[in-house]
Amino acid sequence: MSEPKDQDRPLKVDALKKSQLSEKSLKHKVVKGGLYLALRQLVSVGLSVLSILVIARVLGTTNYGILVNALGIFYFITWTGKLGLHVYLIQQPDLPEDAPEQVLAFLSWMSLGIGLALWMLAPAIGQWTQEPAVADLVRSLPLPIAVDFAASVSIAMLERRLAFAEVGLIEIVAQVTNYLVALPLVIYGWSYWGPIVGLGIRGVAMLVGAQYLYRVALRWRLRWDFLRPALRYGLTFSLSHWVISLRSLTIPVLITPIAGLEAAGLVSIAIRLVEQLSTLRMVVRRMSISVMAKLMGDPAAVRRTVSRGMAYQALLIGSVCSAFACLDSWIVPKLFGDDWLQSTHIFPLIALSAMVRAMFDLHSGALYAVDRNAEVTKSYVVYMALLWVGCGLLLPVFGLWGYGLAELLTVLSNVWLHRALTKIYGAPKYTAAAWLTVAAMLPILGSLVSATVGIVAFVLSYALVLLVPEVRAVPQELFHAVMSRRRKVSEIS
Repeated sequence: MSEPKDQDRPLKVDALKKSQLSEKSLKHKVVKGGLYLALRQLVSVGLSVLSILVIARVLGTTNYGILVNALGIFYFITWTGKLGLHVYLIQQPDLPEDAPEQVLAFLSWMSLGIGLALWMLAPAIGQWTQEPAVADLVRSLPLPIAVDFAASVSIAMLERRLAFAEVGLIEIVAQVTNYLVALPLVIYGWSYWGPIVGLGIRGVAMLVGAQYLYRVALRWRLRWDFLRPALRYGLTFSLSHWVISLRSLTIPVLITPIAGLEAAGLVSIAIRLVEQLSTLRMVVRRMSISVMAKLMGDPAAVRRTVSRGMAYQALLIGSVCSAFACLDSWIVPKLFGDDWLQSTHIFPLIALSAMVRAMFDLHSGALYAVDRNAEVTKSYVVYMALLWVGCGLLLPVFGLWGYGLAELLTVLSNVWLHRALTKIYGAPKYTAAAWLTVAAMLPILGSLVSATVGIVAFVLSYALVLLVPEVRAVPQELFHAVMSRRRKVSEIS
């Protein structure tokens, strides 16, 4: 091979420098964007907790139950109705110039069709839930759904550009706008209409901000040569998320008709509290596919990562949820009022189920990374079947406790994820995660007896389990990882 000419060397050096600068710039952009998204998550949790406190206390159990029936339908449609097209915009390497306009056009037609369907189905939904007010709220959902669909196109294109900081800012502003509108309306007597109006205002604020940063023109003509492959991709990728999104329909489909609006409100509060306390689960879930994609060629590394990830989830989520379970019988009446005390009876069971599910998020991430989406979908189908069949059988017999028991049944769906992962990579090590699960389970179950029993069980179980060397290494690793991340961020800035 001939030696490069001297005049070629400066060109290669310049290209190398340019590549290094580009890589450094990309790294800085991702870190900066990640910090914005982390800030957005913290602000979101704070605002959500505040809204739960105010709205639930002012509305009471029955009116809050009416609201959550409508919100369950709204979230199911906005999570699934985009048919995965926003994901296609983000992940497809090559897009035609008019791709965003075509997706916006399709989603606009979809929102019109969904709006018409909701208007026609509203009376039936009111009869099913045995509450006419739910039908009135359902008729108001088409506008919030339409603006959410429209905003998702510009946001997808911003994420495609790795503009995470801008996306985080848009979401923070939209959510702040939501609560600035919803909370005063609730306080001044608009009842459950306040959050619905806030939801619409949130969508408008997100659409305006997203369109300002990435303009997508609205055109009604559809180009099917682009949309057909986009829909095939989106439907395949999103199928598992559609199945698990059915969970948001559990309240309007099962709990309200069987147990009534008050039970719907109580269950919703317990679920929302668990979701806010397990916020760190969302961080691991968002990272898991990316991380696993880099390790898929090394089965031993995958097993180690899954084993450690399970232990981290069990420690972080289990300790927070079990601590709250011990104190919730004191905290909830003080913050929400005495009417909400019954939600503390089922909170421990929902928290225990959520903790176990969180441990298997790494399994799902590893399966997604090697395109085993069908295996994840099957586990979600089992999960939903156990939840809905459990609710149908147990709610009429045990009332509110029936939902908590149905949540515990869903733990069995994780067996499918374990088997699917083991076939590809071998079995991960469950020892540390199992010890930490037991440590959280004892105070969670003890809190069902009394707060004092729960607190004593919490102190003793975590004190004893940390004597196990393999378990003690988990919080030590987390501490070192956090300190290392802080040093890296300070060096970059």
